[in-house]
Amino acid sequence: MNERRPARLRDTETEIIRPAPRTAAVSVADTSAEAQQTPPRAASESAVTAALSSPAAAEPAPVTYKSIVADVMTWIGLGRFATNLPGPGLPVPRVLESMWLLVRQSQYKWNNQRPAADPTASTELNVDGAVVGNFNAVDYEGDALTYSVTGAPTHGTVVVDDQGHFTYVPNAPAGSAVIDQFTVTIDDTVGNPPHHYGLLGLTGILKAPTVTVHVAVTSAGDVSIAPPPRPLEAALRAAQAYLYGYPLLETERLQAEAPATNTLIALTSYIDPDQHLVVAPNVDTLYTLAYLDLSEGPVVLSHPDMEDRYFVFQLMDPYTNVVGYIGSRTTGSEAASYAIVWEDGPEGEIPPGAEVIVVPYSDIWLLGRTLAGDEADQQEAVALMRQYSLTAPGGPTTYPIEDFDTSTSEPLPTGVDALDAISAAMVSSPPPASDADKLAELIRIGVGPGLEVSDANLSPAATWAAEAAVRTVSALLDPLVSMAQYSMAVRNEGWASPDPAIGDYGTDYLLRAGVAKIGLGANTPEEAYYATAFLDESLRRLNGKNSYQLHFEPGQEPPADAFWSITVYDADGFLVPNEQEIYAVSSTGSGNLVYQQDGSIDIVFSQEDPQDPNVNWIPVPDGAFRVYLRVYDPQDEVLDGSWVVPGIERL
Repeated sequence: MNERRPARLRDTETEIIRPAPRTAAVSVADTSAEAQQTPPRAASESAVTAALSSPAAAEPAPVTYKSIVADVMTWIGLGRFATNLPGPGLPVPRVLESMWLLVRQSQYKWNNQRPAADPTASTELNVDGAVVGNFNAVDYEGDALTYSVTGAPTHGTVVVDDQGHFTYVPNAPAGSAVIDQFTVTIDDTVGNPPHHYGLLGLTGILKAPTVTVHVAVTSAGDVSIAPPPRPLEAALRAAQAYLYGYPLLETERLQAEAPATNTLIALTSYIDPDQHLVVAPNVDTLYTLAYLDLSEGPVVLSHPDMEDRYFVFQLMDPYTNVVGYIGSRTTGSEAASYAIVWEDGPEGEIPPGAEVIVVPYSDIWLLGRTLAGDEADQQEAVALMRQYSLTAPGGPTTYPIEDFDTSTSEPLPTGVDALDAISAAMVSSPPPASDADKLAELIRIGVGPGLEVSDANLSPAATWAAEAAVRTVSALLDPLVSMAQYSMAVRNEGWASPDPAIGDYGTDYLLRAGVAKIGLGANTPEEAYYATAFLDESLRRLNGKNSYQLHFEPGQEPPADAFWSITVYDADGFLVPNEQEIYAVSSTGSGNLVYQQDGSIDIVFSQEDPQDPNVNWIPVPDGAFRVYLRVYDPQDEVLDGSWVVPGIERL
């Protein structure tokens, strides 16, 4: 019987080096269970060295009762299950040993082991966009192997040579994400002595092995050939994908509701409780928004001289990272023009004197805020806003439109549909290079630029698990964010302070999704500091059946170079309707902030008017509510934590 050794692999190379042809002198060796070898997953350097130094022949393995059982299992075709039989290898009588050695030799043709394979591929695309890999096939008798494609890929072509190297070329253009699979049968019967994989092979039950290669290529060119995820992994990846792409869903929804790209929309009155376009809107500024399409060239934003009025234009990428600021804090208040340029876009005409702002995406969300006070001051602010303008490539200069309905909003997709919507949004807004590792994980369930979950060839159970995971995370996102805020509030007298990474999230996808859920379009802390109170100073939930007071000692009001405000929202983050139409108090100079005689400030949260002219009152709803502190253009002591907002006292 021939010695059963794996084909030798050359260290880290993929070429398979075939051992010399078998000889009769070797045919009685290595058929015991102790000597059977299992298919290796990969050839390590030490394993390769040992294989290359192995003798051409080995001594016949001793015959024991356990080895006889292993031999029988191997002849049936179950050799891989005979490698670790329990119990000692008790010797047999010499006569039985001699007879069994002859049986071993005569039964060689039933004792053939199936080839094994462990396909690998380069982790990067070849220069021509191809995936190059090797099946790393091993035949334990040293038989020559043949490879045939028995299941062709759907989205590309594959070629396999006689050494087990394969080259897969996707049909998609270079730089596109793709998921595909193909099946190759590896056979050791062609051109070799006739034998079978035991009795199971003789009866046709056990056939030549097939290897299915599941190829996934990210848009960044990373390659994975791991098999499709099972249900548990599919659920985990789906939850991660939903959190990763949630900001994309929100920005896509808002863009779909906007009248057109490169069009300024001016909201010339304050947000009111009937408007649910965004969560936690402020009532201190008037909003201006636009969705910029920079694919045809730069878009120029211009504003008039704003004098001493606070204003800001926040530029955000589709993932809600802040990529630029124009405004009184950063660029000044004098009349100016700014050419917003996509870093990978075409060169376009830039007006003389315009400052250039380079951004990483062709789709940019522009969100402006212009400070306004009482009715008279509001009219002055609107007059300035009507002078804001956009000039798109090849088009005329346009001014804001003011007819835009913010009272309704389309629901976001959920389940697998949400994942497909995220992938569709990634086509025009591909993930940044820093997210390549995350995208390589998500692509396994069919989430990536231009993909669909159906492309991932998931089993019905895995697809159901992905669907359930997205629906669960969607339902739990708001409670999870609230729990995180509660945890912080417990340590800060009921206030949850902002994370320093807001607006520049990096790879903190959970924070990014959470902020998009409860405060879409949030500024960086340097522009606006947001703190949220859910609890009073005794760490009890704020509830409208009680009355509360926030007290600032003289000289201890929030340190702001622009302004600060306190706003009340319901438990869902929307403004609370009330007859007085009072939703906030602010330091904007509009006259609605009052001081005590000693210079301190008291703000009362209650359903009933406290009837005190020296107290600032904000009506609250019947049930749970939350309080937001905003500090625009905060001073250093706010950002470094040396100034701390006092707790809210229950009266």
